[in-house]
Amino acid sequence: MRFRFVAGMALMILVAGTRAEVSPARLFTDHMVIQRGARVPVWGTADSGEEVTVSIAGQTRSTRADAEGRWRVDLEPIE
Repeated sequence: MRFRFVAGMALMILVAGTRAEVSPARLFTDHMVIQRGARVPVWGTADSGEEVTVSIAGQTRSTRADAEGRWRVDLEPIE
């Protein structure tokens, strides 16, 4: 399961529309470990107003970057 999570994080950001600078926080790297059974916050930066979609372990969440370019989604617990 950990491998699927890391692989998913590597491919997690799908950007619709124009090409933009979308980045997860530097915390999200290969070989990272998350707490089992806990909500998973994922955040980063993008162009202001840019739509960001995070997909992993069968979950998909979308949001828009705020005026400062910050975004965050919360995934349900992953077993």
